Amino acid sequence: MSTCAGGNTERIAAIEHIKGLAIILVVAAHLVKYQTLGASAWYEVFKYKVYLFHMPLFMVASGYVYFHTRSHRIALPHGPAYVLRRADRLLVPFLVLGACMAIGKL
Repeated sequence: MSTCAGGNTERIAAIEHIKGLAIILVVAAHLVKYQTLGASAWYEVFKYKVYLFHMPLFMVASGYVYFHTRSHRIALPHGPAYVLRRADRLLVPFLVLGACMAIGKL
């Protein structure tokens, strides 16, 4: 178990399973999107169905975890510090990897 932002150490097995399923569906849809599995009639329907709900599923799961860990109680009173911590944790790796990819493509 890992400690969450609000001190809640309980992991939610159902959310972990939902996130795992969503990741598998995204990978499968990406394989189908670029027709790497061959040209079949089923892939258009599969791609449409997966793309219809996989991002909302991620958003619901993330929102549930956000409120389950009581992060909203930490974020509101300490807004700027919370945003800076999140930016440091998420934006710095994003920008570094993005720069590496851009340089690599040049």
